[in-house]
Amino acid sequence: MNNLQNCFVVTLENPQSKLLVEELLQTVEQAEFLLLNDKLIKISAFVDGRGLACPQPLLQAKRALKNLQVGDYLYLVATDLNSLLDIQAFANHAQIKLFSWQSAESEKLLHFLLRKS
Repeated sequence: MNNLQNCFVVTLENPQSKLLVEELLQTVEQAEFLLLNDKLIKISAFVDGRGLACPQPLLQAKRALKNLQVGDYLYLVATDLNSLLDIQAFANHAQIKLFSWQSAESEKLLHFLLRKS
């Protein structure tokens, strides 16, 4: 885990989800991360939307956000490219801080960090 990863605090109860999130977060680039402007990112929820068709990743994200404290982050991954537009529109409408990136490993993954406000 590099120094950038020390900025993330993953508070998930499920050890398998926590390990998966920590692994997926290694795709964050330093230049992109600086756009967040938060010194510490507390990830309190994770939605694994890989393989789910749109709008399922968005619907699961909305449910998960309801249980978060203000300032906490939801980390969402999805493979359906339509999720990108849906989640961006939702975040804009709900005035939720959104940071997203795409990794190009074996499967194209869309990564989203949504900050509850």
